[in-house]
Amino acid sequence: MTLRSLAGRVVLVTRARAQSSELTRTLEELGAKVVHHAAIEIVPPPSWESLDAVIAAPGSFHRIIFTSTNGVDSLFARVAALRVEASLRGVKVAAVGRATADALRRHGVEPDLVPDTFQASSLLPLLEGDQRGVRSAIVRALEGREVLVDELRARGGEVHVAVAYETRKAVSLAIGARETLLAGTIDALTFTSPSTVEGTLAHLSPAEVARVASKAVVVSIGPVTTKALARFGIANVVEADEATVEGVVAAVVERLARMKG
Repeated sequence: MTLRSLAGRVVLVTRARAQSSELTRTLEELGAKVVHHAAIEIVPPPSWESLDAVIAAPGSFHRIIFTSTNGVDSLFARVAALRVEASLRGVKVAAVGRATADALRRHGVEPDLVPDTFQASSLLPLLEGDQRGVRSAIVRALEGREVLVDELRARGGEVHVAVAYETRKAVSLAIGARETLLAGTIDALTFTSPSTVEGTLAHLSPAEVARVASKAVVVSIGPVTTKALARFGIANVVEADEATVEGVVAAVVERLARMKG
């Protein structure tokens, strides 16, 4: 990527506002004009009970699995709020994706297991086929996918789901976002999770979704997000090679450069 390689381009960022700063900053440094739509909001869970059980006795689990940076940040924010000592030393820790692993490292925790792709199910081939006698905690969102939980239990393991946060979808499109989308002036749309897809496209009719997708490059952070886009009829998706902010930006730059050429 070269300086100002996105000059004159307009890019829609759909992440939660608290999470969008890095993506926005990188796009703007490359010259893009960024349009924001906070498709989701990260809020505290309805109850802290399941997460507090992990904080109180992390050593009672053979492995603690973090499925996102939100889970990491929420757990350590809760530790700070409770004013307790909570050490993961001596506990095996798994992180889904490089960004999640980096979030753990910022808190002084080096994960022992990190799959190549940003999908909870990608951990499964790396875990023991026989989970009998193994107690795992999965730190995740309230509405997390059940694939990992179900498979570990099917292998005989005991799984504790620690709800660290809740993801709420936007009730409407941001002011100005609908008009900009339908005007066809956006060059690229970026989606970093299935919930950002639903929190954006659910507010458009099928005809409007088709119109937007025909005029803009649609960039997905990974396979699960790509599947969510397919449910809205968008098949022509550019998927990031790496499920990170850097990967999304690289995909935007590469595709727009190719179209320009």
